Amino acid sequence: MSTRRKTKSAKEVLNSLTAGRDAHEDQAQMQHEVGVLDSQPADLQPAQAVTQQPPDEDGKAPLPPDEPKEAAEDEDAWEDDEEDVGEDEPEPEEAEQTFSDQDKTDLPVLEAQVKHHGLEQARAIREIRQRKLWMLHRNDDGSRRYKSYDEYIDEHWGHTRQWATQQTQQLAVVEKLLELRSRHPDLPDHLSANAVSGLWQLDAAGGYQGSTQEEQEENGLVAVIVEAQEEGVNISRDNLRAICERRAGYYRAKKGSNPPAAPTYAAYKQDCLLAKQLGNGGSYGIVTDAQKLPGNFADNLIAVCTEQRRLPRPDDLLAVVTGQALEEIIPRLNTLAQEVADTEAKVNLLKTRKAEIRGMLQEGGLTKLREETKALQTELEEKGVITKRGGKKKDEADDGPKVEEAEEEAAGEEELNEVQENLDTALESLEAAFDAEWPESEDDGMIQAILLSAQGCEEKLAEIINKAKELLADAEKPQQKPEKPRWTLKPLDPSDPDSF
Repeated sequence: MSTRRKTKSAKEVLNSLTAGRDAHEDQAQMQHEVGVLDSQPADLQPAQAVTQQPPDEDGKAPLPPDEPKEAAEDEDAWEDDEEDVGEDEPEPEEAEQTFSDQDKTDLPVLEAQVKHHGLEQARAIREIRQRKLWMLHRNDDGSRRYKSYDEYIDEHWGHTRQWATQQTQQLAVVEKLLELRSRHPDLPDHLSANAVSGLWQLDAAGGYQGSTQEEQEENGLVAVIVEAQEEGVNISRDNLRAICERRAGYYRAKKGSNPPAAPTYAAYKQDCLLAKQLGNGGSYGIVTDAQKLPGNFADNLIAVCTEQRRLPRPDDLLAVVTGQALEEIIPRLNTLAQEVADTEAKVNLLKTRKAEIRGMLQEGGLTKLREETKALQTELEEKGVITKRGGKKKDEADDGPKVEEAEEEAAGEEELNEVQENLDTALESLEAAFDAEWPESEDDGMIQAILLSAQGCEEKLAEIINKAKELLADAEKPQQKPEKPRWTLKPLDPSDPDSF
């Protein structure tokens, strides 16, 4: 009987890997899934014995995981990647079908193999799905226990449909690798499920070599794995994904309107290693602005980046320069990037310090510091360590060199009087008010209140200025010398003793 869904062949799996799976970057956190393939395919190593107990009477014993700590993470990672594996919506309840005695015999055997790991497990899952053997499970009243394959995977094995699809997808890719090994003997004979999830857009990764879509994808698969082997990196999901992105990016751009400057993929690969120093950020339009300027492009690029305090996008840069020219530009951009980072850090520090000052003003922090300073000054004045304003240190002659040394040190610091201290505090408050978040222009009431407060400050400041000017004028007036007393000589009276 015909079914709504069929298990994907190796060709269909490769097509799904080419369908733009980069739209789901949340899969980047997926770790090695429960039940992934062993380092050797099952048909190349002795079959493992069933070490777990068979399912209980209800047939709901969970599948024992390889690595319990990672199992839950992988289940969650695959939960949201339905489109990545090319699946449809969850199946509705399927119609009954007739099973043979052989089907009934095969089901427990296949379910025992599901408890194994490697290709044997994946093949068993795929066969149960293809033959719909999961429908053989019955309740006590004879009704079917599971309405759909998804429900069977969930309730019988404790896994998601994405987990099951991951295993069958991996199996299809491994079978394709075994097929390709006849022409490419250096290819590995297996890939882990985690590694398979890193493959995408294989037709572009292979440079669109081949007369058919399938040939292009096969060539892409071979090219990606061979490059990983040549680089000596582990054939893991992240490494395969990086190679796929680099290869597909180059060959797609070659067919577009803004191709890379590198003449070959090998040169582009070296350029990417250089541009990697710039990170994955950057701003659009930087390279275009530099191209519009006359003269040397490298100098223009640095000038634009310095003026705008931004760096170019690596892809934009690779479309203009390559090789030696790129090697000369990257160090200059790195230096500029460090300067920009240092400046940003100072800007942030300045904002922090201003915020701290505003906080101290609001909490009376400066008032506390002023009071503490006055207390220290009074204590030192009483001890004769520093001179009181307008006075002398007591016991100055007896203190000897210590007093003189303290006096010189104190004289080197300009002491602030109370008026100046208050004015400095007021100035800091005004600066904090100016830097604070102002109300919107539509809020006339608040702005009017600010204006009135500012005018009050202005009037009080004018009074202080006038008083200071008056004191300075008085200080500049010449002081009048006191008149000397005039003495009058009296004639001496011999009869008056006081006259002598």
